[in-house]
Amino acid sequence: MNARIYIVNLKDIPEVMVTISGWIVTVRDQKKVQFIVLQDESGMVQLVNPAVRDDENSNCLDAALLTKNISNLTPGTFVTVFGKDKESDATDASANTSAKALVDILQTYY
Repeated sequence: MNARIYIVNLKDIPEVMVTISGWIVTVRDQKKVQFIVLQDESGMVQLVNPAVRDDENSNCLDAALLTKNISNLTPGTFVTVFGKDKESDATDASANTSAKALVDILQTYY
């Protein structure tokens, strides 16, 4: 696993695999995608996970387990996330996220 990066520094690095840690602010669990707003000492970021439900594809058990674990997260939970840093088209002013602050989730540890 990569060394932890502070959220404020995400905008300064190229689109690579990153590890960030912080507290869950909100979880929006929709049918096909999940969004998490994560906050650390330096700022907030929106995390995105393409939701894979158990009944959709039995070949993606790891993805289905990750989707289930994200569904069970509650605000205030501290997590470490490993995923790909991606550029966002817009800034979410309500969450104070930077323009380069979308992270596709690959693994979550709590």
